[in-house]
Amino acid sequence: MEARNTYKYFAKFYDSYTKDFLKDISLYKGFIENCTNILEVGCGTGRILKELAVKNKIITGIDISEEMLEIAKEKLKQEILDKNIIIMEHDFSNGSIEKIYDICLVTWFTFNYIFENAENFLKNIYDCLKEGSLIILDMFYPQTLKHPENNSKWIHKEIKFEDRKYLLKDKRSIINNVEQRIQIFETDDHSEEIITNRIYYSKTDIQTKLLNAEFNEISFIENYDISTQHILTKNERTENDYICIGKKI
Repeated sequence: MEARNTYKYFAKFYDSYTKDFLKDISLYKGFIENCTNILEVGCGTGRILKELAVKNKIITGIDISEEMLEIAKEKLKQEILDKNIIIMEHDFSNGSIEKIYDICLVTWFTFNYIFENAENFLKNIYDCLKEGSLIILDMFYPQTLKHPENNSKWIHKEIKFEDRKYLLKDKRSIINNVEQRIQIFETDDHSEEIITNRIYYSKTDIQTKLLNAEFNEISFIENYDISTQHILTKNERTENDYICIGKKI
């Protein structure tokens, strides 16, 4: 299922699925401290936008999902009225935008959903950044590689959404660096299946793509901990989700 269609159906479950994830927020707050115009690509329903919206900063949240953005607009009404947050629907795979930003955050594994025009996506973001600005990408490591014993195995757990309990059935399988995730959300009287495909990029892969898009000074962060920031070493292995940073020079 193409990412736009995935989130058409997943939007209503998104907040219940992500609301307890906070590890990335403090990292982003540190990087935007001296920035005024901030771009978040893949903003979804506004989880990160809400946390970063403060006086004297303007944060533009961009996503390709109309359904996700409608939820964000409802949640962030006051911040939008206060002009701390701007919401836009746009696909950087197809082109850039005219406004220039101090930093770009590509959050919550957004880049892993891009199968076509991945380098164009990066180049189009490059074009709307000031010189010296950073691009920060949150990149995923497939659970099927981390726990191969769970490859193609159904995992069950319970989640709560709008005062209703759902049984979430989750199965992940990987072929040629593409992980397919099948999620089934079930209640006593309803079942909804969502299929997601994400491509796994190793650190070497994403470094090469950033360099091809003219970003430089590539570095990596482990587990959202700024103290781990480092330049890629020759034999470095990827075994967890990671942050990748590039600079427009």
